[in-house]
Amino acid sequence: MVCMVNTRISLNIMVSQFPETQRYRQYFFSLDIDWTKIKTDSPILNVILKGLTFIKLPFPTIEYNSLGNFEYHWLHY
Repeated sequence: MVCMVNTRISLNIMVSQFPETQRYRQYFFSLDIDWTKIKTDSPILNVILKGLTFIKLPFPTIEYNSLGNFEYHWLHY
């Protein structure tokens, strides 16, 4: 019996990669703020808010993985 966990096929040859590590999918649910939607009259503050769109701020996050577990992360990027 051939175990297909942690394997990949390269040039029609099955190659094992890190057989001791179990792979699983992760889904993260968190906030993401669009700073440009904040209306201001100050041109300087508008430039600052546009610059903040390039920075991801950490927020509390809920993780769901394919193992069926929910996990809570206090701060996560």
